[in-house]
Amino acid sequence: MARAMAPADLKLILLGDSAVGKSKLVERFLLNDYEERTSSTHALTMYRHVTMHNGAEYKIDIWDTAG
Repeated sequence: MARAMAPADLKLILLGDSAVGKSKLVERFLLNDYEERTSSTHALTMYRHVTMHNGAEYKIDIWDTAG
């Protein structure tokens, strides 16, 4: 049985035309990396990022949509 994720403190939904760099923006933020390759997002890719700020933990959901 799958366990549900706790609700996010912030949801970020990336919208835009195809091939404008939405996925690369997420890659750069989450991995601090950039690799030159082209692969299209199919429908929706979701990421969960957890960060600490002033001693509090925040959950951020990033929704990378297809253009």
